Amino acid sequence: MAALWALASRAEHRGPLLLALAVAAPLLLFAVVIFEPGSPERFLPGFPFFYLAFAGLLSAWPRQRVASLLTLLFLLGAALSNVLAAGRWRSTEAVAAVRQRRTVLEESIASRAQVFLLSLRDGLYALPNTRPLDHSLQAQRFRVVDVIETGSRRAERWREEFAARVRAAWGGGEEVWLSERLLSDRPAPAWQWVEGDDKRVRWAELPAFFRRLEYGRRAEASGDGFRRLAPSTTNRAWLERESRR
Repeated sequence: MAALWALASRAEHRGPLLLALAVAAPLLLFAVVIFEPGSPERFLPGFPFFYLAFAGLLSAWPRQRVASLLTLLFLLGAALSNVLAAGRWRSTEAVAAVRQRRTVLEESIASRAQVFLLSLRDGLYALPNTRPLDHSLQAQRFRVVDVIETGSRRAERWREEFAARVRAAWGGGEEVWLSERLLSDRPAPAWQWVEGDDKRVRWAELPAFFRRLEYGRRAEASGDGFRRLAPSTTNRAWLERESRR
């Protein structure tokens, strides 16, 4: 609010402000009202215009001292947050664990597969995104899918969505694999699950749901493995009922 007030109060800064607002309006409409705000990449098209407005505000120093300082603190905080988020994957052990999980999956999957993860905070998804030029991290035989996206409408119907995706994968000739994290009695801190973060989903619901399914082969990686979901008659019938709830 301080930045908006400071930009609106000076005629030379109203141009960048109006441009930023013109971009922000459709972004908010589509990201919040029509779609969902859970994915930060939906806001990326507006960043150049927002930073242009911020640059205009910082150029007003020292006339707009308070607003400029608040803006500078915001930008520094955003940069620090990104550095800390990426820093999680600077650990040699963490990277090695992700590589091993990817390798055992590639060796276990016969042709093509969908691999269901607890969430997209899993390193199997997050690490390749932070290192897009490292092709050794890119999966060849599978693509990952999240089961829970907290803070989104998907969280309300995660069971139905999972069942529908599995049936579609089998229909397309793909195997289906699940992270064994979904079968655990309780989450490990490294999985970044926060109980109560989304009150529509409790951890106890996950193992109760996934333990009812039948599994085949197992791919183990340092005690953090995967199970192949058996395309059995029992599984197909149960998932069909779940997808129509």
